[in-house]
Order: sequence, then structure tokens, then C-alpha cells
Amino acid sequence: MSENSEKIKVYLYCEGVTDIEPLCTMMKRVKPCLEVTVTTRKELKAVTTLLSNRRGTHKRVTFIKRLAMLATKNGSKHIAYHRDGDGDHNTVYAAVVSDFKESAEEFYTLAVVPKEMLESWLLADENAYLQAFGESPTKPPLPKKPENLWGKKDDTNSNYPKHVMKRVLEQYGKAANKEIYACLAEHIDISTMRRKCPESFERFWKDLQEFVQ
Repeated sequence: MSENSEKIKVYLYCEGVTDIEPLCTMMKRVKPCLEVTVTTRKELKAVTTLLSNRRGTHKRVTFIKRLAMLATKNGSKHIAYHRDGDGDHNTVYAAVVSDFKESAEEFYTLAVVPKEMLESWLLADENAYLQAFGESPTKPPLPKKPENLWGKKDDTNSNYPKHVMKRVLEQYGKAANKEIYACLAEHIDISTMRRKCPESFERFWKDLQEFVQ
């Protein structure tokens, strides 16, 4: 489909509040023809035609079905589901894809699964920080392999991606929030992200090509 074609409306479920703006920005930068409507956990629970007290995989299936219902109601055939890999990227990605096949086979579907979490993608390109804050990060610098970051959540000195992001932003006197993340996503170089995050962002980029046909 041509990038100059009319907008394609996508319904996206996003796992975290701070993930919404950067994910929407990344999707629209890769495919400008997309118009992304985000639905939250609270909004999906409010779709009461399906049970809301499920857990695990069944809960994800329920949310996917509700996404499909909202998309159908508004004349869209495109739905996307975001879930961080959190140390088990391939398993999570495969599970979301499988649930799409079970619950939304008639839709164009997109599994958005960062290898560990979205912060890893946002830690890929020092030029984004230069453009956003006026200087490149040096204390600390960005990690060479951001997708491989992982560590203990309860240890603020670990390489848990959110902790690394916190330390990087502190050198600018900034704190992580949706506005900062959106700014970084706006400035980040897509080709650099593909190179520095060759597993999950490259997969996301390739899947987006098939998602928009």
C-alpha cells in the first residue's frame, strides 16, 4: 500500500502508560499512513460483552477479542497488541501471534514485543539524546547492546532497562515520563534502532511491512 494512500486506522493495546506515545510515534514514523488509536487495560475491561476476570493467556485472548470488537465497530481491520518480553521474548512473541490466530484470524495483526522492554529500544541511538537535550550521553553513555540489558528490578544499580534509562536521563536533569519517551522516539534514527536492536526491533519493523499492505 502506498504511503500516500488514505490513513489506515489501527487499534493498539499498550501494556504501559509511558509506552503509548513512543510506540505510536515509532509506528507512524515507519508507516506514515497509520492512524493509531490506543486502548488501555481499563478501557478493554469496560467492554463487558466478554468476561473480565480471566488470567494469563486467557486474559490476553480476551483483550485481543475486545480489540477486534472495537476495531470492527469503527470499520477497522487492523489490531496490534504490545507486551514487553521481560526476559522471555521469543515465548511471549509466539504466544501473542498464536492468540491472534485463535481470536482474530480475519484481521491484520501486529505483535509488538520488545526483547526485554521498550526502554531498550529508546536506549539505542545517542543522536536522539543529542537532538533532544543538546549533548550526547556520556555519564553514563548508552549501552552498546541495549536489547541485552537485564538485571534485578529491586536493584537500582542493575542493568534492568528502566534503571539504565533513569541513570542516562539523570545526567540531563530529566526523569522518565511519557513526554520524554515521545521526544526520544521522535528523534531516534530508525535504521540505527534496527542495527542496535537486531532481534526485536528488526522483527517489529519487518512485521510492520506486512501489517500494512
